Amino acid sequence: MQAPPTDCYLELARLAGPSRGWYFWTMAGLRKTDVQIMTGQMKGTKDPRIADVIAALEGQAALSEAQSRRIATSLSSLPTVALRREYKAMSDTDAQWAKLMRQQAEVLREIYSRRRCQLGTK
Repeated sequence: MQAPPTDCYLELARLAGPSRGWYFWTMAGLRKTDVQIMTGQMKGTKDPRIADVIAALEGQAALSEAQSRRIATSLSSLPTVALRREYKAMSDTDAQWAKLMRQQAEVLREIYSRRRCQLGTK
């Protein structure tokens, strides 16, 4: 049996959203460290564990924002007002979740920065 092409895994990751997307990204051959390096998310953080958490938060935030936008752009095509209302609530929830993850990433950066200053390292 032949595995699906990489672009199918990437599309599945997009559809799966933040909670399950990384599974499909790994099936496509992507590693979190690859994404971090390519997006420059490891800059300014020398502790790889904190860098991993920050990168994961930012990656999930980006996925949630993208999902929120996709849902928001499809609202007008839904057949009923009730469905539009439900999907609008999902879109808003994804946007709020993304905002929370970005805030948490910033908190971690600040904590890490303070800790480095206390230890006298750069």
